[in-house]
Amino acid sequence: MIICLATLAGASAQDYVPTPVQVSTEKVNISGRIYWTHKVLEKQTLYSIAKAYSVSVDDICEVNPSLRDGLKSGSLIFIPCDKVIRQDQNQEKPQNQENQHSQTLQQHDDTVVISGHDAGQQKGTEDAIEVPYGYTLHIVRWFESLRSIASKYGVSEEAIMEVNGLTDKRVYRRQKLLVPPTDYIPKAFRTGNEDDSLKESVADTIGGIVTGNTPEQDLMDRLHHGSMFHRFTKFNPAKVAVILPLNSESAEPSQNFYDFYCGMLLALEGLKESGVNAEITFWDSGKAKIRSLEADGKLKGADLIIGPVMERDLSQLASYCDSLHIPFVSPLDQKAASLIPYSSYMYQVPPSDATRINNSVESLNASHSDQVTLIYEKGCKDTALVRMYREAFSSQGIKYQIYSYDIHQGRSVRDKLQSLMNRSYKQKVVVASEDEAFVLDCLRNLNLLIDFGHYDLQAWGQPKWRNFETLDPGYCHKANLHLSMPYYVDYSSKKVQSFVMHYRDLYNAEPTPFSFQGYDIAFYFISAINETGGNIENYVEFTPKSMLQSEMKFRRSGRHGGFINIATKDVVLKPDYSIE
Repeated sequence: MIICLATLAGASAQDYVPTPVQVSTEKVNISGRIYWTHKVLEKQTLYSIAKAYSVSVDDICEVNPSLRDGLKSGSLIFIPCDKVIRQDQNQEKPQNQENQHSQTLQQHDDTVVISGHDAGQQKGTEDAIEVPYGYTLHIVRWFESLRSIASKYGVSEEAIMEVNGLTDKRVYRRQKLLVPPTDYIPKAFRTGNEDDSLKESVADTIGGIVTGNTPEQDLMDRLHHGSMFHRFTKFNPAKVAVILPLNSESAEPSQNFYDFYCGMLLALEGLKESGVNAEITFWDSGKAKIRSLEADGKLKGADLIIGPVMERDLSQLASYCDSLHIPFVSPLDQKAASLIPYSSYMYQVPPSDATRINNSVESLNASHSDQVTLIYEKGCKDTALVRMYREAFSSQGIKYQIYSYDIHQGRSVRDKLQSLMNRSYKQKVVVASEDEAFVLDCLRNLNLLIDFGHYDLQAWGQPKWRNFETLDPGYCHKANLHLSMPYYVDYSSKKVQSFVMHYRDLYNAEPTPFSFQGYDIAFYFISAINETGGNIENYVEFTPKSMLQSEMKFRRSGRHGGFINIATKDVVLKPDYSIE
């Protein structure tokens, strides 16, 4: 028996191969200290991670208290970096600068919070804030903007500014904001014909609609008081059909769509707990063709259809749904946007490239003190990208200059950029390219302008850059890179962390982008159909939502067209290695 155990132990030791630890290139700044963000892989240990980063195990545990419960594969941990941003001792410290103490990381209200007190914090800000009925207290996270916060709660930026006495749209990390209810109307949007107190009293009555409200406000009043839509009940649930190409009978089922399916199941579990009444039927389009489902009456009586995925299948379904007035959701295929002008009941979730570029140009916030430059590769294949940027600049009335070059031009590129850019202006540079070699060369030149030319410069780029293997993240942070992302997951969010942990527990796997998308779409649209009793077209236009991975904000395309998603997630890589 002893020999047997020894033999087994030896075999186990030979079979175990530890996973090498690769030092991360991703860094974040938290209260002036730089941390690597490391994703733990299976079979990695605290010792191997600490050795790779040249820190002690105690150093890692000190800033990651959750490790007391053990190291978990797939989790993100912070690792102290030697580079610490310090205030020059001979430089006068600005008022209200954060005092850096010995600090530890802990999770609190959707953000990574550093323990310790802020040196310049105003007296009384640590006391509990009285939150009026119907309002929400929001603590600003390190990547958020006023725009994203307003979108998350379905209110206007002006409403948040008015309630909190803000004079501009700048917010800062850990700032406490009162978010008003969705029926709050900023003074700038009121008609001025009614007394404010009278408006509030009328709005509080059952089914009351205030004269002079915006269409959005009229809808939300009716929705909240139940005077516009009938509700689905336990005995009359919403009927939802889901069509996915799972190919379940194939030797190689589709893993991506199974991930999407798993994400949907988690959303359904959460919806059930919140009292949503829905009956879900899944159809595998890998074995049940769309025409067959229509002909056999399998989809008849559905209040909502999610899927199918591919443009060709959606085009087959469009006329059927239009004839029976059934809303249907295009969940993943960006090409399906071509069907929108002819499908009035279609909801296209993936934002188009034109939408993303329009949002990116809008985020420039160009003013008379800015100089905008559009850079692209001479003779490049990204002509459609360049054309969309030029159209966006023109439609938004933004004055800009153009510079195109070949990467073999060498030093003359920097000289030409210097001749184009006036140091008395803030430089906002848009790089319209998805070619890795050109992007790397362009960012290198922009970094040289910042380092040696002392230009006040910010860059705008493309989501595809995040997949470039040779691109130095330091170039992106130094250039204050702005990205308008169709999808982005903030792993510091408590909602995201809860989803990830629940997904791991249930499926013993890490959620993929398809998992997040399945969750977001199921939760958003089934909630909408339940809230409105089936009449979701007005609801989705006036209720933008910030989901785990996607932003949802729909607008009808044309008089008889369907709905397109016009929201993206804005991400900024700051020079101090923080992400906003």
